[in-house]
Amino acid sequence: MILIFAGGFTFLMVGTDVYENVQQSIVSTVCLSCIKMYPVPTFEFVFETKNGQDHPNFVIDNLSKGPIFLAYRKDVCDGCEIMDPLVEEVFNVDFGLDDYEDYIDFEGTTIYFRHINVDRTHGEFKDSFDIYGGAGVPMFVALTLGENNGNVEPYHRLEYGTLGLDEDFARIEFLKSMMREAINHYEENK
Repeated sequence: MILIFAGGFTFLMVGTDVYENVQQSIVSTVCLSCIKMYPVPTFEFVFETKNGQDHPNFVIDNLSKGPIFLAYRKDVCDGCEIMDPLVEEVFNVDFGLDDYEDYIDFEGTTIYFRHINVDRTHGEFKDSFDIYGGAGVPMFVALTLGENNGNVEPYHRLEYGTLGLDEDFARIEFLKSMMREAINHYEENK
């Protein structure tokens, strides 16, 4: 019986991509609220991406037109279920589990908004999750322009989870202030 079990397990590991699929979809991307982790906001914009890679092309292309807001989620994510309706309310958009993008008016400024489901997307959109943070979902990135030693460069802020806040009103105000700050940086440096 042990030999049959060991042989079957070995076949699953070597002969199929089950382990890789489980590792990519469940293990590598964590729903922060599912593991009872509620990150505290960092309140800082930075120039360097998490892994030092260049910003994706879709970010560079859209950043020339205005600030950007990226919202990341997974198919199954309690924190995403809390935050997605709030994100939809703040940015006046309507998305489901699939990817969504639009140029929207946020308080008189046109911004590029993109909702990315890391379980359903591919290419540079999926890669952007690891470029900016990749530690878990929900994940929010506001991108703008900043002055770095005399050069104007992409400047971004990353926040996770339910933003360390307990009330929806506070979360909404937090997202709005995050985007307002990005707009201010953009106006100063465009």
